[in-house]
Amino acid sequence: MATEDVPTYPPWRPGAGLPIAEVVERTGLSRDTLRYYEKAGLIDAVDRSSGGQRRYASGDLAWLEFLLRLRATGMSIADMQRFAELRRGGDRTIADRLTLLWEHRIGVEWPCQPNLAPQGRVKLAPPDGPRHRTTRGR
Repeated sequence: MATEDVPTYPPWRPGAGLPIAEVVERTGLSRDTLRYYEKAGLIDAVDRSSGGQRRYASGDLAWLEFLLRLRATGMSIADMQRFAELRRGGDRTIADRLTLLWEHRIGVEWPCQPNLAPQGRVKLAPPDGPRHRTTRGR
């Protein structure tokens, strides 16, 4: 799914945007999943047309693409909900979001490298500010 070919709709045009059928086609998610993501708080309330039909903006598609990537890594819905809630908190939650992603990364990497972790050859630490380093093999 490429978001660069999705038209951007100004906020003063409620109801403009992509209908759910097109979002289903672009993302591969079902209508039920899209509705569930909205109900579960993974995505913010989607704009509606005058007839009450959901209309997704380019920002909605970009966020769905990110959620799909998180899900593909095995992130739980509960952790995705936590991340979405932190995202709503704006810039003041960046460190918390990075920590959540970092902790998830450890959970994804650890099973892939079971022979490294017990001997202490992989040293993982949470991000500290703008620099994020993994000290592998040191």
